[in-house]
Amino acid sequence: MSVAKKRLGFSFISMWLVVVGCLLLSSPAHAYTYSGSRFSSKSTTVTVNELMTGNYVTAINQAASDINSNTDVTFYTSNTGASWSALTQNYGATGWEGQSTWSYGVSGYTSLASSKINTYYIPSNTPVAQMRVLWLHELSHVWGLGHSNINTVMYTSASAAYRNGVRYLTSDDINGYNSLY
Repeated sequence: MSVAKKRLGFSFISMWLVVVGCLLLSSPAHAYTYSGSRFSSKSTTVTVNELMTGNYVTAINQAASDINSNTDVTFYTSNTGASWSALTQNYGATGWEGQSTWSYGVSGYTSLASSKINTYYIPSNTPVAQMRVLWLHELSHVWGLGHSNINTVMYTSASAAYRNGVRYLTSDDINGYNSLY
């Protein structure tokens, strides 16, 4: 066998081993990140402020339904009693349409949380679909998802995701939930 044929055979085998090695070592592609928040259970409840009405309530209920039907978690809305509250209020020209905050208990899991929509930017006549995407975005932060760099509910701006056609949780958002719970 000639030297050239041996080199060609060695090159082919080396290339094949590198490709197979890369495939075996690579992790699944995803764009979701984590926010740091995490519940100790796959089931939790959010208290919907009694002052929240109309499209805001419709949108948060649709968001909860989307989360429940597409992920491994169970999400309830209630009028009282939960340690997680959902609020709508005119917070003024803050620069944010929605915001979520949370704190941890001694167990290290999320114990108190709040998700807000700023009615200064999202008035009551905003389309329900846009509000739903914003609620999905904010609620998903408290469930544990961080911002995404692709067009998903968790894209850095929920309004930009909505303008780009996102209406419900995407497969990447769902995979993020299911990787946590």
